[in-house]
Amino acid sequence: MPSLNEVQKQTIAQRLRDGVSIRTIATELHISKNTVLLAKKKINEYGRIIRRAGSGRPKKTTADENIELANFIREYPFETVVNARQQTNFPASLKTARKRVHETELRNRAAANKIFLTEQNKANRVLFAQEFVNEPADMWNNVIFSDEKTFKSYSNGRRRVYRPPGTRYDERYCNKYKQSGRFSVNVWGWVSSRGRGICAIVEERLNANVYRRLLEELMLPSVIPVFGERNFIFQQDNCPVHNARLVSQYLEAQGVNVLPWPSRSPDLNVIENVWGEMQKYIYQNDFRPRNPLELQEKIVEAWETVTPGYMRQLVASMPRRLQNVIDANGAMTKY
Repeated sequence: MPSLNEVQKQTIAQRLRDGVSIRTIATELHISKNTVLLAKKKINEYGRIIRRAGSGRPKKTTADENIELANFIREYPFETVVNARQQTNFPASLKTARKRVHETELRNRAAANKIFLTEQNKANRVLFAQEFVNEPADMWNNVIFSDEKTFKSYSNGRRRVYRPPGTRYDERYCNKYKQSGRFSVNVWGWVSSRGRGICAIVEERLNANVYRRLLEELMLPSVIPVFGERNFIFQQDNCPVHNARLVSQYLEAQGVNVLPWPSRSPDLNVIENVWGEMQKYIYQNDFRPRNPLELQEKIVEAWETVTPGYMRQLVASMPRRLQNVIDANGAMTKY
C-alpha cells in the first residue's frame, strides 16, 4: 500500500464510518481504489491503519552511509546537500540524500547574521562581562544607551511568497523594487530604563565635530532633566568618531561618566533591539516611502511606539546578556 499521511488515514477512516463508498473516497483523495481497500482491511483487522514492520521497499542506503552523510553536514553546516552527497560518495539520488538529512535533527534555515569577532575582541568582551555581570540593577538603570542607525527607503529583508510551482518569475509573485531613487535617513538616539530619550535626524555626515555638537545640543539637554547632571552613565560604542580626542575631551570636561564599552558588541547594547523593532514597524504592510520626509515621519511614528515597559524589560536583561557572553567565551550571543 502506498504511504499515506496522517490526514489521509484519518480521512479514510472517517469517510468509511460515514458509509462513503471506496470509489468516492479514492476520488476525493486522488488515490487508487486499491489503496483505500487495503486501508479498510487494516482498519477491520487492527482497528486502525498501520504499517506492518518490515513491509515496503527496502532502503537504498545503509545506516552507515546515512550517518556519514549527516555527520558531514554537522561538521560543515554551510555546505549544501549536493556537495555533501558528492564528498561522502552517497550512493542514492539527491532527493534521497535530502530525505536522509531531513530524518535527522538538522533543518535548512536562514543563517543569523552576526559580526565577525577576533580572539582579542572575544577576550575583551569576556573581561567586560566579568567586571559588570554582578553589578546591581540600579547601576544599569542609570545607563544611557546610545547609537546611530540608518533607515533605508527599502527593506533589506528577503520577502517570502506563497506561489504555485513554476511561477517564480510571474509578475504577481515577484517582489518589485526600484533600482534608482533609493535614499536613507540617519538618526542618533538614546534610551534608558526610564523609557525612550530622543531620536534625532542627523542631516550631516557624522564626524567628530558633528558628534560633539550632537552631544552638546541634544544629548546633555535631554538627559540632565531626567537624571540630573551627574547621575547617569553614558554608553557609546567604540567607533572612531566616538573615540575622537575632540569628543573625549568634551565628555571629560562636562564630567560625563562614560562606560568602558568593548568593541564590536551590539548584542550588549539594548538600543539595537529598539532599532530592530522600529525597523519591523516601519516596513510592515510593505511601506515604501516616496521621499526622505515620508521616511522621517515614519521613523518618528515608530519611535513613539517604544514604551517604558519595553525599555525596563530590555535593561533588566543586561545581567543575562553579560552572563551569556561569559558562557560563550566572548562569542556573539542571541541578543
